[in-house]
Parts: sequence; C-alpha cells; structure tokens
Amino acid sequence: MTPVAAALGVLLSATRIHGAVPPTCQRTCAAVAQTAEGCDTDRPASCDAFVAAYERLVRDHSCVSPGFAECQGGPWEFTTRALTRLQALAIGEGRAAQAPRVLRLRAMRALGHPCTAAALDEELMRSWGDVVSHAAMLAAEGVLTGLEALKAERARAPRAEARASSTLAAYGSITYEAKNVLDGSLETAWCEGKAGSGVDEWIEVSIDPAAPPLHHITVLPGYAKTTEAFRRNDRPIALRVAPCDAPDAGVVWDPRSSPDQEPPWDARPSPVRLSFEPRTRARCVRVTILAVVPSAEADACITEIVPVVSSGKPGSCPVAAGR
Repeated sequence: MTPVAAALGVLLSATRIHGAVPPTCQRTCAAVAQTAEGCDTDRPASCDAFVAAYERLVRDHSCVSPGFAECQGGPWEFTTRALTRLQALAIGEGRAAQAPRVLRLRAMRALGHPCTAAALDEELMRSWGDVVSHAAMLAAEGVLTGLEALKAERARAPRAEARASSTLAAYGSITYEAKNVLDGSLETAWCEGKAGSGVDEWIEVSIDPAAPPLHHITVLPGYAKTTEAFRRNDRPIALRVAPCDAPDAGVVWDPRSSPDQEPPWDARPSPVRLSFEPRTRARCVRVTILAVVPSAEADACITEIVPVVSSGKPGSCPVAAGR
C-alpha cells in the first residue's frame, strides 16, 4: 500500500463518524480512497485516476464542508501533500498542461465557491507561485527531494545573468562559465580557475531589474553531473551569500558548525537554500566560497544557483452570481 493510500484509508471509517452524510458524497469520498491505492507520486501518470476522483470531489456540492469534513475528521493534509508533490513535479518537468489542472482544483476548493475563468486563472498563478516559493520547505518536509524542489524553483526563476571572479579553462567542448549556474542543467557547472583551493573565489547572479526583489537563492554546490564528477572536483562546504554592493556582509552557510547537521555533509549533491533579510531587497547577489572539501582536481564548482523572488499579492476570486 502506498503512503497516500494508507493515509486515505481513513476516509471510509471517517465518513461513518460524521453521521448523516449524503450518499453521493459517500461515494465520492470512497472513490478518492480507492483510486489512491494505485497512486505512486514517484510515477505521476499512475495518479491520473486519483486526481480525477479528487476533481469529482471538488465539484460534488454534497461535500461542502471546509477540508471535506464529510470524508474524514481533521485537515486532509496527506491529500494536500500528494497534490502538492504532483504539481511541483509537473512544474519542474515543464508539463504545464498537467500542472494547472491540479492547481486549478486546489484553488477551487480553497476558495469554496465557483469563480469566473479570469479570476480563477489569477488564483491559479498565485497558487503556482506559492508552490515554487515554498519548494525548499516542501523538501524539508519530505514532500519533494532537494533536486525536485530545485527544478520547481528553476521553472519560475526570473531572467538573470552571472559573472565570476575566475573561470576554469574549457576542456574540449565542455565549458565552466559562470552562466552555467543558470541553465537548469546538472550536466554543467561553474568552476573557478584560480590556482589552489578556490577559497575566496566568488560568483555573482543579478536578476532582471523589473523583477521583484530576491527572497532567497538555492545553491547546488559541487559538480553534480555524475557521482564521479562530484567527487573528483572540490565541493564548497562553506559559502557566504551577500548583496553585490556589500559582499563582505550577509549570510554564511557552514553545516560543520550546525548541531542539526551530521557528516558527511558532502556525500551527494544537495541544494542549499540561503535567505535574505526582508529589508535587503537585493537584485544582485554574490556567493563567495569560504571552504571546500579537497579533491583530486582542486577546482571548486557550483552546479546551479536559482534566484527566487518575493511572491506577489494573493489573487482574488469574486463570488459568482447565485451563491
């Protein structure tokens, strides 16, 4: 039984707890529980029937209590986790035709009433933005892996440019330019070109001036192309992120000094989320290497830097006529 199915197993028994539940609602709740049996969020296509059953639940006006109280007692967190994971994976994979479907359903349920198409689209985009803004939190909660969260954030990243203090010379057709951290690929990386360990080398990322200020950046230290590439090149183990106009101030990431982190910190490519203070309102950020894990190549690399901007204002959805 999948985790989603196990959690949704409470639906039928909870239906009885709530007493006189309309038969239509009972059948709809049961359908969600049954289709969850075959839903494995690691294989999104296997969840099509589950999503379709959820859609029917959203549209079933006999199930109208907040959080579908007719289906179970308490917040339906496990369903939210499943749908959130499905939509985040769709966003990260660029499957725009599938992501809006799930998001639209959640927006409809959250609003609690039908909406005009334009207002619903506004709410949908806000919901989409919220998923991306909270991708790192979803990874911490186990809803997404770190790399899945990184892909979801990249899908909504603003236009940006990058420059670096130094760059490793190209190896044939393989380049190590600063712009590689912005291409959304694990096959490329920026590698510094200074002789020695690469400590104190830096890379700057500046976003479109028309974009909202940066909320945080997500950094993927090391060269994540392959396990061999990751181990063969120096991995930054301490970084400082600061506004470009104040590069010596900012936030320091160093897992070696945190009691919540246990070694090995560099066993596999793991994205790191670095936030800014609200008043910073930066549109250009410098990431400086403070320490590395030594390797055979002695060239420190960073695979990805994803700038995440502050989310916009929540959308609104007027009550349709007749409600």
